[in-house]
Amino acid sequence: MTNSPKILARSCRCRLCQVGCRTMPGVLSPRDLEHLPLAQLAASSGTATRVQTGERIQVRTIVPAQRPDGTCVFHDRGTCTVHDHKPAGCAIPVACAEPTLQEALELTIVYQNVNLSTEYQAAWEQLAQRGQVARPIAERQAAYRTEFTKQERRYAKRSRTNRP
Repeated sequence: MTNSPKILARSCRCRLCQVGCRTMPGVLSPRDLEHLPLAQLAASSGTATRVQTGERIQVRTIVPAQRPDGTCVFHDRGTCTVHDHKPAGCAIPVACAEPTLQEALELTIVYQNVNLSTEYQAAWEQLAQRGQVARPIAERQAAYRTEFTKQERRYAKRSRTNRP
């Protein structure tokens, strides 16, 4: 497997940062496949990623499987059961990160590590053949936006009521 670096592994237990855990688990890197059971992963149609030339390409990815309610299989009562490993896509795109930083890190994970790994692509094919396929990306993104907006409103309401 390609040995991808750990990049800015962050941890945040706020409800905003856990929206992805409950709606759209993060992209896994080739290194992550060495630590996570294939039976709990899913092949995703991927993400559109802008490469250095400015061109946007679709890159197939592997993500943690989701329970029927959309929650990541590794998310248990507000805690990530694989957090010590810090899967690449899960450790980076937290709600409180700067968007441009998220984009740059996503490019590193998705394009440089995922697209160039033949082992990763073989694992993707194996998952797809087994029927372990992620929900459509548009469905996961819509669930993420809905839940994120709900949590933002909740925090805004809480901050208004807690003012002196």
